[in-house]
Amino acid sequence: ADDPALVIEPLNGYRLKERMPDNIGEYRVPLGIPEILREGNDVTLVTYGSCVRIARDAVDQLAEFGISVELIDVQTLLPFDIPNLILESVKKTNRIVFFDEDVPGGATAFMMQKVVEERGAYQYLDSQPRTITAKEHRPAYTTDGTSRSEQTGVYLQEQMKWDKWVLLLGGRYDWASTDSSTRTLSTGAKSQSALDSKAFTGRVGVVYLFDNGLAPYASYAESFNPQSGTGYGGSVFKPTEGKQYEIGIKYHPPGSNSFITAAIFDLRQTNVLTTDPDPTHLCGSGRCQSQDGEVQSRGFELEGKASLNDNLDITAAYAYLDNRISQSNNTVRYAPVSDIGVGPALSAEGTTTYAVPRHTASAWADYTFRDGNLKGFGMGAGARYVGSSWGDTANTLKVPGYTLFDAAVHYDIPNIARLKDNLRLALNATNLANKEYVASCYSYSWCWYGSQRTVQASATYRW
Repeated sequence: ADDPALVIEPLNGYRLKERMPDNIGEYRVPLGIPEILREGNDVTLVTYGSCVRIARDAVDQLAEFGISVELIDVQTLLPFDIPNLILESVKKTNRIVFFDEDVPGGATAFMMQKVVEERGAYQYLDSQPRTITAKEHRPAYTTDGTSRSEQTGVYLQEQMKWDKWVLLLGGRYDWASTDSSTRTLSTGAKSQSALDSKAFTGRVGVVYLFDNGLAPYASYAESFNPQSGTGYGGSVFKPTEGKQYEIGIKYHPPGSNSFITAAIFDLRQTNVLTTDPDPTHLCGSGRCQSQDGEVQSRGFELEGKASLNDNLDITAAYAYLDNRISQSNNTVRYAPVSDIGVGPALSAEGTTTYAVPRHTASAWADYTFRDGNLKGFGMGAGARYVGSSWGDTANTLKVPGYTLFDAAVHYDIPNIARLKDNLRLALNATNLANKEYVASCYSYSWCWYGSQRTVQASATYRW
């Protein structure tokens, strides 16, 4: 057709990943001509758009009970059923149902008026026409809440050395309080809750300094982090707690300006939010959350820095991270190509947290002129690699890894006001090639592009 048209994307497109049509621009069906998707004799079912897929499934199920449904896709609402195909179907089935995901009185009422009133289908019906719609819209927000959190801490740290041993001891004591009030907009009812928490967290580390530059070490640290939000009955969430174990080795070759560090670590975070196991515990319009979850992160890191001469410095690093949900009440449904939960509900325990890459690596080189006409001028370049990550909680969507290139130029002006003062003027560019890439995903319908080329100028004064 040559008529102007407005193409509306169905809302289901955001939760159902459909394939891109290969015939965009080719109008196979004239406007206003419905399509009979399945012939039947017992009842006429009229729908369109994203609901067609749901209607097909329903028609298949009804057929198992001996109910023959004639399924019609109206194709367009304006113009509507020019050849009166729906009326002819009603003459055969004597029953009709209008189905749409709109609210009551929306598109289903429009179609009913067109068919039953204007086309006179009422005289062929043996039963009352029906509509199947979504529920009436609820307010965008059902509650209004305010939460206030305060945290105070004191800490003490001591580093001591005996012969070739170095020991680090640290302790921190925190007091945290959270007050929350919630008002239900529909009734005006108010509820309040409060939680006072306190905890001691410590850290300890030990390293042995060999004469040849090797320095093996081990460390242990604890964390305490208050959370905002409330669970069932308005109960305030407790702080998350964590423990980290790490062992590694450092190497500083005697007489050189370089070092290498290798480490393996194990971190566990508890009191992580997860779905409340009781289905009757509702908060707002959905299930409440509880703090039965735990996340474990294990891996190793390798980093090296070296000054090859007075002008050239290089840095390289690699990290491997295995981040998994070790305890959870959540379930995931393996749903490739779709955000609609299909298949059996499986425990989220053992799955990898989304948007967390397993492999990362980087390298950087900087060259600075120390004398001559270009004294103080320098330039650098490097690359960053971020490996693939999972893009959904069920670990069915794999987000590809990517490599980015960065560069910088800088100029140092020494002795600005007095000796040893220094002013550095710098220009840094990240994603130098302006590569377009997907940085991470939360689901098949929620992904984020990475940053485009970014250029930043800075002036840093040191004294």
